Amino acid sequence: MKYKEGKQTLALFGIENQSKIDKMMPVRVLNYNIASYAKQASLGAKKLYPVMTIVLYFGQKKWNASRQLEDLFDLKNYPELREYMPKLKIKVVDVAHMDEAELEKLKSDFKHVAQYLTKCSKNEAYEPEEPTFQHFDEFMDLISELDHKGVDEFQEWIEANGSDEVKDKMMNFIDRAKAEGETKGETKGRKEGLANLIIVLNESGFEESQVFEKAKARYGKYFSDEEIKRFIAETKLGA
Repeated sequence: MKYKEGKQTLALFGIENQSKIDKMMPVRVLNYNIASYAKQASLGAKKLYPVMTIVLYFGQKKWNASRQLEDLFDLKNYPELREYMPKLKIKVVDVAHMDEAELEKLKSDFKHVAQYLTKCSKNEAYEPEEPTFQHFDEFMDLISELDHKGVDEFQEWIEANGSDEVKDKMMNFIDRAKAEGETKGETKGRKEGLANLIIVLNESGFEESQVFEKAKARYGKYFSDEEIKRFIAETKLGA
């Protein structure tokens, strides 16, 4: 996200989502930032605008890795080199361990996510205030990615306490998730069917061109020519 004044970019803010602790996170952030600075320089910038990457950590275990790049250098026997090491301190938002004051500052749908994770980290039941949402599906998608149990708990709370509007949104989300699951199941079944057909045709002695034509005739409405050819090639490699 760029912070601008008129047409001039004053700063660039990046968000890096993390579900696990990464001890080398300062190195990763440094790579992101340097790539942006290099791009600015390649475009002929006379001055660079600052790049700041914020790490959103969603894990239940408290973040215990270093937030400073210089901590990663082994300088125990060479302390005099420390002054030459690059300085970089990263900003890590440990969502599951935010305090009440920090939670109160949140105004968007992200507040519901943070409240749920902080309750989980304390092994407490999630009992949200009457929630309003700007992006309900995106909120539920994030919760389901982080913790499928959270979706069930939230659904139970909405059925018991939610407004009619929120209940309707929940039902729409469940219907969409179910439809997507069925679509994924159908796609998986078709892939298995195509692979099995190719194996049978190969074992029956058909030429590759014949295998392709027969596979296309059966599954052409589900897969492109390139996808069918890739299946044939992968089946040969696995033989």
